[in-house]
Amino acid sequence: MSAVDLFGRPIVSDTGDNDRDLGVTPYIDVSDFISNTGVNLHSVATNFNGLTNLVRADSIYFLDEGMKLKGTAPAPIGAFGMDMNYNHAFSANDPGTPTFPPGTGNPNDRIAFSARPDGNIDIWDTFFYGRIGGIVVRDPITGPLRVARNAANTRQWLFGVTAAGVVMVELPVVTNPFPAPH
Repeated sequence: MSAVDLFGRPIVSDTGDNDRDLGVTPYIDVSDFISNTGVNLHSVATNFNGLTNLVRADSIYFLDEGMKLKGTAPAPIGAFGMDMNYNHAFSANDPGTPTFPPGTGNPNDRIAFSARPDGNIDIWDTFFYGRIGGIVVRDPITGPLRVARNAANTRQWLFGVTAAGVVMVELPVVTNPFPAPH
């Protein structure tokens, strides 16, 4: 008799070899990033449709809507803030045109921001995981980092918590050098 869940459906388990190799976790037992409990999380960012998610820990992890790891980028120690472009509506699985407003399909909207301890803010492409550029601020961001826009969606601002208070930066138009949707 096979095992069933509470609704009487058969439980499907993983199949394959469960080999052990010098203490390395067998591939069949590694399910996802969310099962790694040894990493301290510092910041989480998600776009409004939930199709791209970022987790800042020992690195910046780029995840899709199912929390499947898609890529990583370095995250300097000593800074924690991170957020995405307000108009980011892309899927971590596809660099193409978003399926949910307010995204425009413009790769210049497919970006995220992360604070550095040296007073800079890195700008990242969220599909190719590459650094695009940076923004210099006077005081290092030591707390949350958030992006907001005006009602007409013509300007975006980045707000960050520093040791001296809150900093507000009007975001310039960022040109993403990574490929546009096809």
